[in-house]
Amino acid sequence: MKKLYLSILWHQHQPFYKDTVNNIYRMPWVYMHSIKDYYDMLVLAIENKVKVTFNLVPILLYQILDYIKNPLQDELLAILYNNGPVHAREEKLLTTYAFSSMDQKKIHASPRYHELLTKKNHGETFTPEDYLDLKVHLLLAWFGQVSFRKEAWLHNLAQKDRGYSNADKEKILQYGESLLKIVIDAHKTAYEQGLVDVSTTPFFHPILPLLSSFQAARVSVPDIPLPSAVSNMGNDIDHQIKTGKEYTESILGKKINGFWPSEGSVSPAVIPEFAKNEIKWVATDQGILAHSFALSHTPFGQNEIYVPYDYSTENGPVRMYFRDTQLSDLIGFTYSQWDAQTAVNDFLTRLARIKDEFTGPEGNPHVNVILDGENAWEHYPNNGYDFLDKLYKAIANAGWIVPLTHTEALSLPGRKLEKLFSGSWIYSNFNTWIGHPEKNRAWEFLVKAKTAFEERKGTVDAKTLAEARFALSAAEGSDWFWWYGDDFYSHFSDDFDALFRQHVRNVYQYLGLAVPPELYSSIRGKHRGGLLAHPVDYLTVHPDGLVEGFFDWLGAGEFDLTFDASTMHLATRRLQKLKFGPSQKHTHGFYMAIEGNLENPYQETLEIEILNNESMIIEWDMQNKTILQTNGQEKHLHIQIAQQDVIEMYIPFSQAEEHILVQFRVKKNGQIIEKAPMYSMAKLPLKVEKAADWII
Repeated sequence: MKKLYLSILWHQHQPFYKDTVNNIYRMPWVYMHSIKDYYDMLVLAIENKVKVTFNLVPILLYQILDYIKNPLQDELLAILYNNGPVHAREEKLLTTYAFSSMDQKKIHASPRYHELLTKKNHGETFTPEDYLDLKVHLLLAWFGQVSFRKEAWLHNLAQKDRGYSNADKEKILQYGESLLKIVIDAHKTAYEQGLVDVSTTPFFHPILPLLSSFQAARVSVPDIPLPSAVSNMGNDIDHQIKTGKEYTESILGKKINGFWPSEGSVSPAVIPEFAKNEIKWVATDQGILAHSFALSHTPFGQNEIYVPYDYSTENGPVRMYFRDTQLSDLIGFTYSQWDAQTAVNDFLTRLARIKDEFTGPEGNPHVNVILDGENAWEHYPNNGYDFLDKLYKAIANAGWIVPLTHTEALSLPGRKLEKLFSGSWIYSNFNTWIGHPEKNRAWEFLVKAKTAFEERKGTVDAKTLAEARFALSAAEGSDWFWWYGDDFYSHFSDDFDALFRQHVRNVYQYLGLAVPPELYSSIRGKHRGGLLAHPVDYLTVHPDGLVEGFFDWLGAGEFDLTFDASTMHLATRRLQKLKFGPSQKHTHGFYMAIEGNLENPYQETLEIEILNNESMIIEWDMQNKTILQTNGQEKHLHIQIAQQDVIEMYIPFSQAEEHILVQFRVKKNGQIIEKAPMYSMAKLPLKVEKAADWII
C-alpha cells in the first residue's frame, strides 16, 4: 500500500525580553507560553503517540531557566504576585495585558471578566476586589486545556468566576511555577526516549544571511534599499550556530541533529556553516525550493516539495526539507475558525490527494508541515486542544500516514539540490527585516557596535568580553527588526525598540566606551493607531449603500481598518476605512459605513462581531446582499444593512454605550480570508465630542 511520510515541526521561540540593566523581564511571553503551549503541545503529542519535532530556540531555554530561579524578575508577574494596592503605572500594565492584548473571546467567556472590561471602558474606579479578580482571570486565561482537564481545582476556580482570594491567586501562581520547572525536563525525557525529536536555531534567532551580507536581500528584491553601512557580522554566524547547538545539547543531554534556521532564512553562504557544526538537516519554505529550481532553469511542480534534498557544501552535505506552505498556513491561520473535526477531515483529505497524485520515483511522498507552535492556538477554541487531539488521533489511525521526525527522515532517499536561493519563509525574501528606513537604521547601529566590539575586544578581560558578546549577539536577533517599520502592529512595539537599543548600548558600556547619544532615542517613528477621528455629532442616516454627498456622514468618527495590517497586503484588502457614530439622542443605536474594495464578492460573506453588554455576531452575504443570520439579542429584527458603493448599517441597542468593540471578518466558502482589524478589535467611542467651530 502506498504511504505518505509526514514530518511536523513546531517552532517554539521567544526573543530575549530581559532588561539586563534593571534585571527585569519587560514582557511575560516566555512564562505565559511555557504554562500553556509548550506544556500542552508536548503532552498531546506524547499521549497520542505521534512523533513530531519541537524546535526549541536556545534563548527561550535560557529564559525559562532564568524564570525558574526567580519569577519576580518579570514586570507583570511582580504585579500579579503582589497582594498590596495597585498603583497607576502597575494599573496601566495590568490592564494592557488583561484587556488590550487579550483575546476578547476569553474575556467575554467569563461574566466577571467581561464586567471588569465594561467597568474599565466606562472609566470606573476599580476596587481591591476588582483588581484581585482581574489578576486571577488574567492568569487563568493563560493556562492550557491539559491543565484544566488534569487539575480539577483549577477548573473549579475558573467556574467560580468571581470573589477570589489571595490564597486562590497564590495557588495558581504556585502551579504555574511547577509547570515552568517541568517543561524543559519533560522535553528532555521525551527526547531521550525517542518519543519526539528536538531541533534548534542559532542562539538568539538571527537572520544569518543578513549577518553574512546585506546584499543577500537583493537576490530576491534587487532594488530594495539597504543600510548605508556594510554588514560586518559574518564571523558571528559560526558563533550563533555553535553556541546555540552546544547550549541546547547541554540542557537536553543529547546530540542535536537539525536546525530550523531563524524564519526559515537560508542562503548559499550560511549552509556551509551548518555543515561545519555537524548539523545534518535544516528546513525552510517551499518558495525557496521553487526559486532554487528557477536558478537552475529546472521545471518546478508541487510534487517537487514532497521529497528531501541534499545540498553539497565545502564542509559536507546538508539535508534540506521544504515545508508545504498551504498545509502549514491552514493550521496557522485558517483552521482556527473551523469546527475541529471538519478541519481535521480537510487536512487528511489534502494529504490523501498528495499521496495519490505523487508520481516521483521515490514512490511515497514526504510532506513537511512546519509552523509557529505558539501563537496560532490563541485563536482556536480551547487553545487548539480539540483540533490537535483529533488531528493526532486521525494521523495515528489512518494506516497510510507514517509520522517521521526530521531526523528519522534522514533515512529517506534524497535528490541533489544544485543551486540554492537566498530568502526566508515570508515571500522568499528578507523584506520583513531590512529595507524600511527604521529597519535599516537599526542595522546601521548594529554595524557600528560590531565595529566597536572588534576594535576593543583585545583590551578587556574574558568575563567582560563574554558579556559584551552576549549583548551584541542578543541585538542580532530577528525580532527587533520585525517590529520596526509598518509591516506589523503590536501594543508592545515600543518595548521591542527599547530593548534592542539597550542591548546595543550594553555593548559599548561593557567595553568601557561612550554610548552614541542616538541610542537613547527611539528608532521608531510615530505610528498612529486605527482611530482617526471621534464622532462630533449624532447621525441620521438612511442606510442605502450609496455615497451621494458630503453631508451623508458629516460628524461621524473614522477608523482606519488597515492600521495593523502588513503593507504587503494593503492593495488586496477589501475593508479599508470605517465611519461610525451614534444615532440621535435617546435611541441608543449606532451607524457604521465600511469603505473599500467591494467589487465582485463572489461567495463571500462579512461577519460582523460586536462586543458590549449586548454582544452579537451578524453575517452578511456580500454577494447576494442580505443578512444570513444573527445571534446575541432580540433587536436584530431592527438591524439595517445595505451595500452598494459602501456597506452601511444601523445597529440598535437597548441602552446607550460609551464604547463598543468591533471586528469584521471576510469569509469565502466559510474560510476567513481577511480580518479588520487584523490583531484586535476596534474600540469605537460612541460619545459625541463637541466639534470646534468651522466656517464654509
